[in-house]
Amino acid sequence: MSFAYVFCVFVMIRKLESSTGINNLMRVSNAVVDLLTEASKASDFYLVRDKDFLITSQIEELRIKLNQKIHVLSKYHIENYFLNGEAIINVLKNLGLDTFNNSNQIDIKLKEIADSQRDDVIAQWIAFELHEELRKFNFNVGGENLEERLKERVAAQRERINDILGDSSIAVNLDEKKNYISDNWENIWRDFPPGRDILKEFVNLFVEGIKYDRFIHLLVRECIKLKTPEVDNLKSVILSELGFEQ
Repeated sequence: MSFAYVFCVFVMIRKLESSTGINNLMRVSNAVVDLLTEASKASDFYLVRDKDFLITSQIEELRIKLNQKIHVLSKYHIENYFLNGEAIINVLKNLGLDTFNNSNQIDIKLKEIADSQRDDVIAQWIAFELHEELRKFNFNVGGENLEERLKERVAAQRERINDILGDSSIAVNLDEKKNYISDNWENIWRDFPPGRDILKEFVNLFVEGIKYDRFIHLLVRECIKLKTPEVDNLKSVILSELGFEQ
């Protein structure tokens, strides 16, 4: 089994999520997990997925639901593993682009792009958590007196919903996220925010005439060729989980 094959299901799910638009992203992810719960009972099933903003308890919940046949990345996107200046400059040189003199210049630009997206990261983080909280509420009702029963169900949960969405709760949540990002950004900017957004902006600014999908394909191959530590370690971990000797 090749390393590329390991990501087959992962890539299909990524394409499905992308095609639906950002507003449906998390809903599609949950639907896919439900769909694959039964599939995970097969001996040859294995899923790799982005970490997004999942916390440890949510990751463990997924592992249980999918019979431990899932690897959740330690970074937000698979693309975060390819934020590598050395690999990127090699790709640019192979494309005949001499925008940068060395890999350090690329690392600086990647960091600048990440810095410019900090507020977007906070907004996405809060949106993710709110969605996760609100999807726990069940408004399904049945039987007779539908309107009355629905009103009763909503009324019973309105206080908690208002608490989650209240101005004070949002303000506290926002401050907590801002403080965390401010205190940890220098150490987490390659891992925590959406790496796909960083790379897309880099390609948009500095890689003329090459579409993003083509660029990321070349970058993945280059990272594997260079055996960059993070990609090589990820490969080893996944193949080990699948029971293959290195």
